Amino acid sequence: MKEHEKLTLLLCLIWTATILYGEMFSFYMPFLFSCSWPHLSSSSSSNPTMKGKGYAADYVKVAVIADPQIMDKTSLRLPSKSLALEFVQFYTDLFMRRAFFSSILPFKPEVILFLGDYFDGGPYLSDDEWQESLSRLKHMFGLNTEEIHSIVKVYHLPGNHDIGYATLQSHKPEVFTRVNIKNEVYVFRTKHDLVPVLLFASCAWNDCDKEKKELKQEKD
Repeated sequence: MKEHEKLTLLLCLIWTATILYGEMFSFYMPFLFSCSWPHLSSSSSSNPTMKGKGYAADYVKVAVIADPQIMDKTSLRLPSKSLALEFVQFYTDLFMRRAFFSSILPFKPEVILFLGDYFDGGPYLSDDEWQESLSRLKHMFGLNTEEIHSIVKVYHLPGNHDIGYATLQSHKPEVFTRVNIKNEVYVFRTKHDLVPVLLFASCAWNDCDKEKKELKQEKD
């Protein structure tokens, strides 16, 4: 084999390895090598629920996902249903789906908190476009199957990129009816009521006396 042929083969192998790493193996790196759940040291706590190996008996594994901002026609100002938009949507959706199923689910979280901004230009989409983006989001994170709901509790709230702000969307109240979790205060607690987490849609926090009162009661 000639010298230039060897160099060509080597470059092809490097190119192939780079593609495989970027498109496949890199998604498994956090689970296999770089990330882990924190361990509670028994020496730093006198909690009677601590087990012999230094792990808490009443911990809950919580994964937090925020700002996926999936691509839509407002992202790059591409025409709706155009080939270019369909291509970038397919690839970015695929990227996030791989990341979720390869980098997050293997850690077996017991609770997943989705904290909004699922879409990029949600308030500016028609109802049909909004529902189409919602279907993409559910497929991306496996939320359209019973399997994930059987192994993990899922909580989610909308963000300003999903339904906008109340003051800005007052002329389009139908935008807020697209989700049934706006203007509410949610209290999530761990198995043994150790860590209360208040979840509320801050993007719709305008003139919400009822919700502010509920939040104050939870704080007290």
